[in-house]
Amino acid sequence: MSYWKKRLTAQNILVETTQLFAKDTLEFDDSHGLELAIVEGENSATNHDILGFHGAVLLSSDPQATKTLLTSLMGLKELKSDNQHDHFETVGEEKHHIIVSVPAQPAGRFGIGTVHHIAWSVPDLTALKEWQDALQKSENGVTELKDRNYFNSVYTVEKGKVVFEFATDGPGFEIDEDNNSLGTSLKLPAQYEHNRSMYEKLLPRLDV
Repeated sequence: MSYWKKRLTAQNILVETTQLFAKDTLEFDDSHGLELAIVEGENSATNHDILGFHGAVLLSSDPQATKTLLTSLMGLKELKSDNQHDHFETVGEEKHHIIVSVPAQPAGRFGIGTVHHIAWSVPDLTALKEWQDALQKSENGVTELKDRNYFNSVYTVEKGKVVFEFATDGPGFEIDEDNNSLGTSLKLPAQYEHNRSMYEKLLPRLDV
């Protein structure tokens, strides 16, 4: 944590040390004002790499309704609640943390510096259809199945006005690319393929 605090500060990024996820947390904003955090995890490491995705904070206009959906329907475990936050943990193999909080400001609009939705992983299309049916019965409303080529998904706007996506693990990125060449060429949805030459001219070059 001290390494990352020093590194971020050296780049003139304002860092605040908190206990957001009940662990040592470095909170800061990216260049577009998106609020980010580095959280101290359970695993030790011999270097300073970021090991994975810890969790997310949901700004809910109806925290109780969001809590009910997360616990009663989706099975998350409630860890801690206080006057500001409700803290939950997912039940999958990778324990991700979700904090539900009331927005400090009125609802804004989507754009740079915002997150459009939170995505939840389901194993396959059968499970996805079961979730679609469960969401419909819970009166949250749900979209038709979306074929995203690399996965299938449905969306719901839960009662706290947070957008959730439920997405299948497969078929994955190797459906149209060999594993050894993943990420080396521009892949487009079929409906945008006719604009390829324009996109290739407009997109900046990425040096990774």
